[in-house]
Amino acid sequence: MRVLAILLLRAVRAHGREARLVLRNPPGAFYFIMARTRYLKPDFFKDEDLALLPLEARLFFAGLWNFADKAGRLEDRPKRLKVEIFPYDDINIEKCLALLSQPKNGSGKPFIQRYTVNSEKYIQISQWDKHQKPHHTEAESKIPPAPPLHTTITIMESVVQGTTELSNGAITVKNLCDSIINDLNQVLHSNYKLTTKITQDLIRARIREGFTFKDFQAVHRNMLRHWGADNKMREFLRPITLYSNKFESYLNIKQEAISSPKNEIKDETTEKIKQWKEEERLPLEKVTALIAKISQKMGKR
Repeated sequence: MRVLAILLLRAVRAHGREARLVLRNPPGAFYFIMARTRYLKPDFFKDEDLALLPLEARLFFAGLWNFADKAGRLEDRPKRLKVEIFPYDDINIEKCLALLSQPKNGSGKPFIQRYTVNSEKYIQISQWDKHQKPHHTEAESKIPPAPPLHTTITIMESVVQGTTELSNGAITVKNLCDSIINDLNQVLHSNYKLTTKITQDLIRARIREGFTFKDFQAVHRNMLRHWGADNKMREFLRPITLYSNKFESYLNIKQEAISSPKNEIKDETTEKIKQWKEEERLPLEKVTALIAKISQKMGKR
């Protein structure tokens, strides 16, 4: 125990950081989890690729930095990372790791690379040297480096799926917002601006919920079919309404025309006449009475 205490004391002195001694199998083996102080630049909060991820994934990403070594590497231990970064919250760490491992829209590279060497699992934080400047006295990494990352520039499925306008792979939140508004203007023959902040905020909110570019296209066309012929409802064909928290309802609305009082009256008439024809009788007095009744209802409306 004295030897272990001396080793722990040396580790703390060497790193100038908090160190924890963790026992591992086989009995007697151990390693240090070093909680280090890292930089958090203002650009972190404005990163458009990071903005597409849920809030817990973004916070988890920053938390990983505190447990990465001088080279931006750490052991891939989801349960342990859950205890270290989210000790009081019910967060799905595997989901966060999976999201951070997906290729980013602009560069095609992920935020982190998960890899295995000799059956041991590790994490490499991408572009570590660009964003972090570890202290020169910090110990060199003892974790084997990640293999070369062979990626192609791809577009995240949660943002856009195979559209001709966005097939070049250089997708950011900004040009995605622009493409959505351009599609809306094309469908409605309108002239909504691409720079309106509230519109962009609403689009970003829906993107964070996982809606795709095709979903926005579907909402534009769905609601034009349902509201376009109604002068009163047509004024609601606007971004502030379409991209609100009712977006999913608009996306899943039935393709048939929305039921209206006039449609209900028309349907009632058709059913009655159809019923009488099937019975091979069409009483004139009933038809006259029904038409008078319909006319009265239409007059009231």
